[in-house]
Order: sequence, then structure tokens, then C-alpha cells
Amino acid sequence: MKGNDCKQKNRGNDGTCEREINMNKLKELLLEIKKVQSIEALLSWDQETYMPEGSGNIRSEHLAYLSTLAHNLHTGKGFSNRLKKLVDMESGATLDGSANAETRRLLFLVWKEYKLASALPVKFVEE
Repeated sequence: MKGNDCKQKNRGNDGTCEREINMNKLKELLLEIKKVQSIEALLSWDQETYMPEGSGNIRSEHLAYLSTLAHNLHTGKGFSNRLKKLVDMESGATLDGSANAETRRLLFLVWKEYKLASALPVKFVEE
């Protein structure tokens, strides 16, 4: 995203665009969410294949905790504030008119997932 399309006033001390910083931070948050979801999937698989009898209650608590953690990361202020800097929160349209098609599509899909996740109450996700 570096280039002439980023005005000098929107650059940090190292020359990085503000939107580039926002995009990188958003990707970091997405990676954190995916790590939690991957751990959750592994524990679910283990529950179905190798988990000893009598361990179901604690495993259910673990899975509920991870589901809630992922949900809170995905719908929290940090995530939404970052996303707001990159997309219109009503339509999902990319705010940066010079973004390439891949970036626009990625941001639209991230916005769409955010809207769906935000519609779910935390209590529902915990169960």
C-alpha cells in the first residue's frame, strides 16, 4: 500500500501509511482469533476421538471459554475500532478508494463476519 496514493500527512515517522498500519493491526487481530479457533477445533476433535470418559464437563468449560474468547476478540472495541478505520460499518465498502480488489474483498468478508458475530449475544456463544 505504500506509494504516491498515501498523502504525506497520513504517514508515520517511518513512512508507513496510516491505513497500512490499520490493515496490519487488523490482520494481527484476525490471526489471534484464528489461533483461538484452531485450539477450540483441536479440543473438539480430541473430545470426539481420544478424551477419557468423565472428562466431558471440564472439556465443555474449556470449549465455552475459547468460544467466548474468540467472540469477544472478534466483536470487541479493539477489533471494531480498527475495522471502522478501513470500512464503512453500514455497507462494508472499503474507505480507501485506491485499495486493490483483493484488499477490498478481504475487508468486505471481515466486515461481514464481524456483523454476523456481533449479532450473537455472548451468552449464546458460551453455550
